[in-house]
Amino acid sequence: MKIFPRRGSLVIKIAVPVTVLVLSGAAAAVWIDITRTQALYFSEKERRIGTLLNAAFITVKNPLAGENVRYVRERMEKIAAANNEILDCIVTDEEGTVIYSLAPGRNGAKFGAAMFFPGYRYMKKEVSDGGRTFGSIYLGYETKGIFEDQRAMEIVAFTRIMAENLREVFRKRLYASVKVTAEDMTRGLEDIRYCLVEHSSGQVLYEAHAEGKAAPAGASDPEGPEETEGGAGHPVRVRMLKDAETGEELLDVTALIQDDSATYGSVRIGYSLDGLRKSVRRTRMQVLYICLIFSAASVLFSLLVARRISRPVIYLSQAARNVGRGRLDQVVQVKTGGDELVSLADSFNEMIRGLKEKEFVKEIFSKYVSRQVAEEILKNPGKLSPGGKEQKVTVLFSDIRGFTSFAERHEPEKVVSRLNEYFSAMIDVIFEHEGTLDKYIGDAIMAVFGIPFVHEDDALRCVKTALAMQAALEKLNEGWRKRGEEEIGTGIGINTGKVIVGNLGDLRRLEYTVIGDNVNIASRLESLTKDYKCNIIISGATYREVEKRVEARRLESARVKGKTSAVEIYELLGMK
Repeated sequence: MKIFPRRGSLVIKIAVPVTVLVLSGAAAAVWIDITRTQALYFSEKERRIGTLLNAAFITVKNPLAGENVRYVRERMEKIAAANNEILDCIVTDEEGTVIYSLAPGRNGAKFGAAMFFPGYRYMKKEVSDGGRTFGSIYLGYETKGIFEDQRAMEIVAFTRIMAENLREVFRKRLYASVKVTAEDMTRGLEDIRYCLVEHSSGQVLYEAHAEGKAAPAGASDPEGPEETEGGAGHPVRVRMLKDAETGEELLDVTALIQDDSATYGSVRIGYSLDGLRKSVRRTRMQVLYICLIFSAASVLFSLLVARRISRPVIYLSQAARNVGRGRLDQVVQVKTGGDELVSLADSFNEMIRGLKEKEFVKEIFSKYVSRQVAEEILKNPGKLSPGGKEQKVTVLFSDIRGFTSFAERHEPEKVVSRLNEYFSAMIDVIFEHEGTLDKYIGDAIMAVFGIPFVHEDDALRCVKTALAMQAALEKLNEGWRKRGEEEIGTGIGINTGKVIVGNLGDLRRLEYTVIGDNVNIASRLESLTKDYKCNIIISGATYREVEKRVEARRLESARVKGKTSAVEIYELLGMK
């Protein structure tokens, strides 16, 4: 079974875009939700930093106003130590001199923007009482993704707990237990790249790193705030390092092992964020794959459903094309797609039956008039009024010369075949010029121009038809000569004037025709072509209608049978 229709079909043009649109909307909604969640997280983090900044303002306002630098430093150390999100802190006095900084070496220096660490965001608050400004507070923090930020907080908390667990070991100087404690706590943490436990004297009591990897270059000399020395330093320090060889980003966390009286040493953890980032990317790819699977399933389902609906539509479309090509010998049957399409199929069959009837009428009518005229009459039947009326027309009579003797010399089959071949060529010419075939009179043809529809140049159309009929007869004679058959000649008479046009006869047999004196004159003029030995004779009335467009030779004023007065006649030679 063919599920996928040909390219460019209605199914693909509708089902696929709709499915893609729906899935795109769903994906956009997910993306907006993620982006909005991330933005809310950043906003909440900035709110927390702002709260800490307000707390620091309240804490250091009076000491800063009283120039109690030591108290300012102690308060800021406690605030920074209690909040892992604060990565840098700078407090300046009213003159812009740094009186406290998490990074040593800046105290006493003139504050400048160069003191800000790259990659950190800073929030500032001036310390004032409304009139006088005592200084400024700057808090530095990082804004990562939600997962990275949460993982960083977890590692900072882990490092701090590890420092607290080692505090008692250092206090009692049980240095042999440092290794056991450190290994127990770091066991199973695959993303830890290195772990260092140092004594305050600088002696490394424990060092471990991932198999095949040493602590990265820069771990001992990072690009960021330096470690605080023993004493009242910042208990936790967070930095981002990069492995010089692999480019792997590491979260470097240092926590001081201390109590209120002394600092005993430090714990330093190097944690790789690559594993977390790979997990996030893997999760996103899984979501993408799920979306693609659902997309493919949705498209397939849409195509199956749309195919069930479109098959009858395509079937009806093909049937309509066949009707357009004139094939009316078909009946459509639709059993799927719903009651509406079944009803449409029934209506389609009714239409075909109506077209058959109309085509039959047209086919019969077009045997008497050109197909264009027949179609126009069928579209506007009111133009063909019953009864009779007087109307100006141009009548053409054409007759085969010597046909009686021709019929006597040949078999009936040959006579009928010759007549049919002749009539076919002549009628084509008449219909080409939109004339109406009135009747056959033996071997004669009567055609009328100006009924049932009037053209401004009906007389000109008629004389063009006569010339074209002579040209068509010449081609027929040429063919008969080549076959060794006898040629024929014709005479044509044309007259223009008023006649009676209408439906004549009984209700059981009506004939649409013209009668009147001017019809008889056209017939008589055709008879005169034998006497004047010419092919086409037109009356003076016709000549006056077309004299500017034709070449004609005046013959004389001749008396025709049935007329008391003479009729002016002309031999039609050709077109100008």
